[in-house]
Amino acid sequence: MTAQGTIRDAIAVVPVRAGSKGLPGKNLMPLAGVPLYLHAVRQGLRTVGRVLLSTDIDEIDETNLPEGCVLCRRPVHLAHDDTPMAAVIDHMIVEHSLQDATIVLLQATSPLRTDDDIRSAMTLFREG
Repeated sequence: MTAQGTIRDAIAVVPVRAGSKGLPGKNLMPLAGVPLYLHAVRQGLRTVGRVLLSTDIDEIDETNLPEGCVLCRRPVHLAHDDTPMAAVIDHMIVEHSLQDATIVLLQATSPLRTDDDIRSAMTLFREG
């Protein structure tokens, strides 16, 4: 870990898609005045330092994202209800040459996780 508490060779991946059946548009809905997806992005920046936001949501504009977050347009074939998360992560690894990186998956729909939860999980991962 670095002095700022981030993990050097890691990158956070925040997957959000438009097609929620249970609560349409949930990833853009505000929670405490901030869109749900943006909570995960900010947390990734605080704990990991770099974030890739994988999405098919047109309303998410790259110019409104915080520094350190890169918008990655998700292909249509990876934006279905039954698309396995592994396929989304594999796509990010190939598209962004992340073969040697530690991927930290931050689901936008888990807004109650804490920064310490992420750091503890990464410590556990590194210790084997």
